[in-house]
Amino acid sequence: VERVRIDQSGNVGIGTTGPGARFDVRGESTADGTSIAFFRRSDAQNSIVINNAATATLGGAQVLDVGASSGGVSAVFNGNVGIGTTGPGATLDVRNSASTDVLQVKSTFAGQLNAIFDGGTDRNVALQLRENGTNRWQMFLNAAGGTNRLEFQSDDSLPKVTFQQDGNVGIGTTGPTAKLSVSGNITLGSGAAQSNKALCWTS
Repeated sequence: VERVRIDQSGNVGIGTTGPGARFDVRGESTADGTSIAFFRRSDAQNSIVINNAATATLGGAQVLDVGASSGGVSAVFNGNVGIGTTGPGATLDVRNSASTDVLQVKSTFAGQLNAIFDGGTDRNVALQLRENGTNRWQMFLNAAGGTNRLEFQSDDSLPKVTFQQDGNVGIGTTGPTAKLSVSGNITLGSGAAQSNKALCWTS
């Protein structure tokens, strides 16, 4: 049984007698759970590099690097995954310099589409909105001690609006005791607020 074929153009085929590329590997059915190929190294160098540029400048210890001469790069680096960067600084680091959407999640399923952020037991979860690395607003799940409050915080990390699981909403307070609890003055209308008045109706 033929295992390897090198054709007249120099293409190498494994599992095929008609390789269609410089290196063409084809497997049979994967029902037996076997993989087509393993690439392993004992040092901290790149295991697989896929790049269509004439030369590639890579950081060390990438497991998989997929690049293009136009600048699109993805890399797996020490367990982190980078899209648009070869130096991901988080578990998933997505960067984009173009005026296109950075992230799109779409489903053709007729049911509910879920995006889940799970911090674990009694652990807070924050979704931060930043400007050039500076946190401006964040949606914050305050789960410590089982409080499970949803807070909207500004750049000082202090809650501005709080939602409790019982449906109470607090503005200026993290412990609303009514459907709407406000700590501070309230102005209704388009006129200027007046000092020393808890509730002011202006026009």
